[in-house]
Amino acid sequence: ERALFLKIAILAPSRTLSMMKKGILLILGLLVLLAVIVGCVFMKYGRFGSDGLTLSFSEEDIRWRLSKKFPKTEKLLEVIPVLIEEPKVEFTEGSNRVRLSLAARIDVPFSRKYEASTVFSGSIRYETSDKTLRLTDVEVEGLTGTEIPKKFEDPLKLLMTVLAKNFLEDVVVHELKPKDLTNKAARWLLKKVEVRDQMLEVTLGL
Repeated sequence: ERALFLKIAILAPSRTLSMMKKGILLILGLLVLLAVIVGCVFMKYGRFGSDGLTLSFSEEDIRWRLSKKFPKTEKLLEVIPVLIEEPKVEFTEGSNRVRLSLAARIDVPFSRKYEASTVFSGSIRYETSDKTLRLTDVEVEGLTGTEIPKKFEDPLKLLMTVLAKNFLEDVVVHELKPKDLTNKAARWLLKKVEVRDQMLEVTLGL
């Protein structure tokens, strides 16, 4: 019995040490996996360079963010229902602005339905307080493909201008999330916005 006790006493610390090593290796493995996952999610949109961090977005990326607020129904001249559909996004090569178009379906009582598209353009700004990229300076460029009577054109432009201010201006199009970038990102400034190869590139740096 004494011999058995001594054997157990000798093996116990060894087993405990082995279990501790396995636990440490498991934790390290999980931390590495987490870092890889965070890195992959982040690098889907961004890359680091000599100028800072450059984030790239497709037209679909921007459209998906904006589409959360549409479709919606508004009133033209306070009585005529206007259905505003999801926005379409278009990039122009070399431009620093995003072009948007909203299709409007106008249902005039006791008459017919009309369709028109309003074209907007907007830029991107970086909000340091919450590390987000936001649509800004949204302007109405005009109506396209309009079938509506002339008497409705100016009221529709006014409606769309109000709509842009309320539902497009300052909309978040991207959030910087990796926690290890928190301190540095808070000091970043927007350095460049440009469409290259049909991707919107936004460069942030110190």
